[in-house]
Amino acid sequence: MKKQISKKGLFKEILKKFNRKGKEEEIMKKISKISLVCLAVLSLIVVGGVFARDYDLVNEYRREIRLSNERASTQRSITGDTRTAEYETGKTITDVNGYRVEMEQYIERTDLAANQYKLVVLNKRTELPPEKQLTEGYSLQTFNKDLPDNLGDLYGKMSGIGQAPEYYATDIETRVSNPEGDSWQHDSEGGFLHEYATNGSCRVLYEVEKTSVNDIPKIKVERKDYDFHREGNQTWSVPNRQGELAILYNGQTGHLDLAILPALDIHISGSEAHWSGKLIFVDGTFISHEHYRINDKGEPLTWRKLFGEGLTIENWQEEISQWNNEHILGASEFNGRNIDIVWSPHSLALEVFRTDIIPEDN
Repeated sequence: MKKQISKKGLFKEILKKFNRKGKEEEIMKKISKISLVCLAVLSLIVVGGVFARDYDLVNEYRREIRLSNERASTQRSITGDTRTAEYETGKTITDVNGYRVEMEQYIERTDLAANQYKLVVLNKRTELPPEKQLTEGYSLQTFNKDLPDNLGDLYGKMSGIGQAPEYYATDIETRVSNPEGDSWQHDSEGGFLHEYATNGSCRVLYEVEKTSVNDIPKIKVERKDYDFHREGNQTWSVPNRQGELAILYNGQTGHLDLAILPALDIHISGSEAHWSGKLIFVDGTFISHEHYRINDKGEPLTWRKLFGEGLTIENWQEEISQWNNEHILGASEFNGRNIDIVWSPHSLALEVFRTDIIPEDN
């Protein structure tokens, strides 16, 4: 039987995650104490993941999408493509630079294995020249077992809070690109469960994670000697002076090669949900990432807003549906260009709330 949650109950559940009013300074103090290497780790994981993983409550339902086919496909309007998406949604918003963005997100399962789905995000900025209008991204996810026919049935089966999830992604391939031929890709391979808390909470770690730009390797993380209960060690590799991947940190020996330690420039806004990071490697190349949380008008959200300020039982659905992620990715290989992609995991998740989870209040 499908689990039923009332609107009021779901709202309270969300506030448990979001309503951290007054703790912003505490959170910022913790961030400020992170060492240079740990900051680099934080930056690279978020940069590499792009839109594959967004760690808040709404994202727990990101893979549970059950969407209505309400919008004509941007891809079809541009290319005449006749592909059929299993689930689809879209809207038009304004990005942080003031451009109108026709945004579409959909799930593909046709021609994929039974344990896979593909999340596709398309942006079209009609105010730009035709050759610069379309930005694309996808996340191909492979799970530990076959997925149900209705993805809405995943509800509650992917949470690792206090339990081992029944479903989890063992491999994730995420790639975003602009129409000028630039690309950013992050691959996570060999996913396994790792218990990290005494209450039985589990997370998914990956044996190998790789980030590349224009198919040139930039970051590689390898995890070894982990099991369900035991912490293992990690090895980080980055470009050396010749531009070849070399070991920066060896978790087995504890050795940190300062000769190839990248320079890190990171900025976190004190009030707005915006941060940026840039890693400059010793070969002179760099990768950079700006991450904004914005509403449909392109206005940056505040940390207080994300922590639940102003949410009520009456307005939370409308408010959350306007929360969007914008990622602006750069690299020396892009020659001054960037990849600017906007997506809205919250509006996708609300579709499953409305259709599968939330019965109408009597």
